[in-house]
Amino acid sequence: MRSLVFAVILAGCGSVSPQTLWQLRSFGPLSADPQDVAVMLDLPDGLSAMPGSAQLTLSAARSDTGENIFGSFALAANEAGIWQVEEADHPALRDMQALVLDWKTEALEAASGSLSLTLSPCSVGEGPAENALVSAAIQIASDGTFLPLISEASYAEITGNDALEPLPPCP
Repeated sequence: MRSLVFAVILAGCGSVSPQTLWQLRSFGPLSADPQDVAVMLDLPDGLSAMPGSAQLTLSAARSDTGENIFGSFALAANEAGIWQVEEADHPALRDMQALVLDWKTEALEAASGSLSLTLSPCSVGEGPAENALVSAAIQIASDGTFLPLISEASYAEITGNDALEPLPPCP
């Protein structure tokens, strides 16, 4: 099944606004309380997420030691349609944040990482239009604003589904 992926390289990414990158670098996913991390998706008509498929992933590497770490954390949508890390995954996310922060303290130039949001799309009705656009934003503090990750990106380009092959129907 194809996935819809929104990614941010913590060291920098050309498709994310410079303001978002600066805010994520100065107070970002590595120091945010997992209960405060929230994702807002703006999916076009005809497109939704397969239940249970939304994941926030964090990966990091140290070039000086060759160490790599990867964590995938389940996201659930609340009544307002805001996606948050499921409470059961908070301890594992906190542990990974602490390890990566240690790496950055020990060897800033050798540590790199990425943050991604992945979900399996499904169709509602006829599915998305050919020119469907997708946006995503992240909030890293409970009283913070949502920072744009992806703004009006082509659904076809994000998924590599240029022919807009039919998606499985949403349950």
